[in-house]
Amino acid sequence: MKTGSGIKKKSYQNLLSVLLFVHLIAVTLPPLSLQSRGPYGVSPFIAKLIRPLEPYCQFLYIDRGYAFFAPDPGSSHLLQIRVEESSGEFEELFYPDLKRHWPRLLYHRHFMLSEYLQELYRPQAIQGGAELSKEEIQQLLSERERYDRVRSSYSRHLQRVFGGKRISMRRIEHLLPNYGQYLDDPQPLTHPDSYRVLRDPNSRQNATKEGMIDANSNDSMSSGANEAEEIRERMLDDLQPEVQEDTA
Repeated sequence: MKTGSGIKKKSYQNLLSVLLFVHLIAVTLPPLSLQSRGPYGVSPFIAKLIRPLEPYCQFLYIDRGYAFFAPDPGSSHLLQIRVEESSGEFEELFYPDLKRHWPRLLYHRHFMLSEYLQELYRPQAIQGGAELSKEEIQQLLSERERYDRVRSSYSRHLQRVFGGKRISMRRIEHLLPNYGQYLDDPQPLTHPDSYRVLRDPNSRQNATKEGMIDANSNDSMSSGANEAEEIRERMLDDLQPEVQEDTA
């Protein structure tokens, strides 16, 4: 027969086991949500699982995917900025930039900002709107609005930094070759072919009475070959605004 102290000890052990299990789930779900992310955001199933644990994950700052670390870091994302004078002369900058952002912690901070903007990105045009519920469409529109607000805040900050000059911005993806690709064609990681422009097609959105939104435009990213050619010819000279130019 168990004594009172034995029962109390067993209860503590059970409670500790439950807490450890919940913490393990909280550590596992954020990377899983990143891997399950698709064109319309995180998998609904994973989103439901992680929602009750979000405050706990955010408090401990374990709600990161860390997709840019080994063993499979994947691609990274930069911001290409054009700072234009009233005379038409301009300067182009990249965020982050190893040469300008030093010490390394400063580079890392800017890297987090560019990756954060990429994480928030949602296309203007909703593909397959007829297959989505009204709630799903509203969620996508809300997420796009959030992306636009954050992007505009970046632009306003840069305008303050550069004395009110005109700012244009676009997203760049820096691709990382896999092991097989590198063996077949060993090139520097900074080779121009490893960069591509991430376009934001300004497709027209049509809303019906039911609130369904669909994209009638075939506007999309250019082919990989065209993107590589554009990077070679234009990445360091003729920057065009991504969709619209953010001005304060």
